Amino acid sequence: MTKAEADPANHALQKIAADFQFLSGDIPGAFARLINLILLTEAGERESIRLQVLSLFAMLEPDDPELVKARSALARALF
Repeated sequence: MTKAEADPANHALQKIAADFQFLSGDIPGAFARLINLILLTEAGERESIRLQVLSLFAMLEPDDPELVKARSALARALF
């Protein structure tokens, strides 16, 4: 996490850190990290990050409030 905080533009570190946050129970933090990375990334490079967000979505119940918030935030970031 320290390395990820020190290098916010490093996609690989940010994706690993988001997975760690999600598995540690910091679901909002994981989504925020990935969605922020999408905002900082050029359009052509966003797909792998978007797919990771979608894979995390699949791990939550459809009515989970964090899922609802993250879906909205992802839509705003992409469009």
